[in-house]
Amino acid sequence: MGRRATLGGFTMVELLVAIAVVGVGLALAVPAFNQFIDTNRYQALSRALVADMTNARAEAIRRGVPVGVCASTDGSSCSNSASNWSVGWLVFADLDGSGAPSSSEILSVHNPGGAAVASSTVAGFRFAPSGEARGATASGTRLTTTLQIQFQSQTTTASSTVQVAPYGLISGN
Repeated sequence: MGRRATLGGFTMVELLVAIAVVGVGLALAVPAFNQFIDTNRYQALSRALVADMTNARAEAIRRGVPVGVCASTDGSSCSNSASNWSVGWLVFADLDGSGAPSSSEILSVHNPGGAAVASSTVAGFRFAPSGEARGATASGTRLTTTLQIQFQSQTTTASSTVQVAPYGLISGN
């Protein structure tokens, strides 16, 4: 009966070591998690643009009229800046051949809210009824090089790229 009850628990040193180990683990995991989130965000943005471009090309072929895709800051007109793809874009059927959307011609608007920095060589282009990619103007000639739009993070190395070949093939990563 002389047994003495022992209390379970941690000593102060054990507790401080455990806290230090958790802190080091979090310090290593948080930047990798931010990179993971950014990568997924830009891939989703890229997939949305590829889907809209694919639909635009299909509409151009189906309707027999040029269908434009352009960067847009307000959702109702095309932007003249090739870097505004991150703010949003719109798809429009160019029924009047003007090369610019009117309110009745807009097929879809996408507004990601400036979630990325975008770099591109063009602010817009059109798919001809044949499915090939052309310049944004009403008399747009067939593209001679692959159009590229890249979304990238300002804080991590995450990025995603959408490409449109002159003959209309659309790809993204």
